[in-house]
Amino acid sequence: MSGFAGARRVLADAIGSRVFPAATAEVGDSTRTLWQDALGTLTFDADAPETRLDTPFDLASLTKVIATATAMMDCVSNGALTLGARVAEFFDDWRGEDRDSVSIRDLLEHASGLPGRLLDAPPEGRREFEHEICKVRLEYEPRARSIYSDLGFILLGFVAENLGRDLATAVVRGRARRRRRPCRSLWHRRRRRRFRAGDSARRARR
Repeated sequence: MSGFAGARRVLADAIGSRVFPAATAEVGDSTRTLWQDALGTLTFDADAPETRLDTPFDLASLTKVIATATAMMDCVSNGALTLGARVAEFFDDWRGEDRDSVSIRDLLEHASGLPGRLLDAPPEGRREFEHEICKVRLEYEPRARSIYSDLGFILLGFVAENLGRDLATAVVRGRARRRRRPCRSLWHRRRRRRFRAGDSARRARR
């Protein structure tokens, strides 16, 4: 673990402070693994199973990181989009003095003022969904705070689609093919149920 003691201490301190109950880490390059470790237990329960190197984690909002953010990076690198572009340039319904200055960067930084989600179930059609997001009341002045928002990243996905980027195939599968090796980050379900971090101790003991 030489050279990674500091990183391990960060994880251990966070577990000790009950930020999260479990963590696994692996660092390496294309030739070898430099460090791997498993810390904590699957839950905060006293009798919860210990975390192992092969403990699967349910990663929330993974599409934001793998697909949407990557699509935005492609758009920016290809000159199709700038981070300072105003959201109003892409959506006719995004109007009003309270939101006129909101940019693509603000959506990426969760600083647009948008709430986390809609109060009611979202409409099925994209046009209706887009309209609801653009018209929802902002919860704070843009860039005054940074609060996690699903709605902001949904708008980013719509922007990517408008610019001809398909989030699932063109970004995730396309990049995997260009590397000419299997991509294990695609969406799939494991055939065999295993204990997961976040499972209750009661379920883990079954």
